[in-house]
Amino acid sequence: MRDVSPGPCASGFRAVDHDDSDRGEIDRLEDHIRADIEAGALPARTDARAVAEFTGVIVQGMSHRARNRATTEAPRAVAGTAWESVRVLLGEV
Repeated sequence: MRDVSPGPCASGFRAVDHDDSDRGEIDRLEDHIRADIEAGALPARTDARAVAEFTGVIVQGMSHRARNRATTEAPRAVAGTAWESVRVLLGEV
């Protein structure tokens, strides 16, 4: 994996080239989601892998856009839409 970022972003992900080398990051996120399911913080019906994959795609896309000098407003809008999508995935909406 070739790191292309100055450091981890708020989610703990690092921006990486688009290949399958970020599987470990997705796996770790899935583990955290599963732990939250087991602790009752997330609904039992939550698909931990799907939420982890979805989050990884969003974070990578936002990272890519930031490297290409996207405006501040664009990632914020994406983050808001992504959050609403996760709420749907979790059955909150």
